[in-house]
Amino acid sequence: MVEKMRKNKLCPKCGSKDLSKERDAIIQSREFFKIISCNKCKFVELYMPDNEEREKKMRNSSIFLWSMVVVGFAIPIIVVVLLI
Repeated sequence: MVEKMRKNKLCPKCGSKDLSKERDAIIQSREFFKIISCNKCKFVELYMPDNEEREKKMRNSSIFLWSMVVVGFAIPIIVVVLLI
C-alpha cells in the first residue's frame, strides 16, 4: 500500500488511472510533501520527499526570501534617489 498511487499509477480506492500530476505542498510553513490525487474519486496520498529534494526546496525558499528582502530595500532607495 505504501506509495501505491505513485508506483502503480492507479488509484487504490477506485482503480482509476486518471491521476493528477505529482505536486508540492507546504504544511505548517516548513513541512514539504508531495501530493498525488485521483481526479475521479478525489482520493489523496501524501509523500515525504527524500532528503536531497527537501534540501533543494529549502534552498530555493531561502533564495526567494532573500531576493524579496533585497528588492524591498532597493525600491525605496531608488525612489528616493530619483526624487532628489
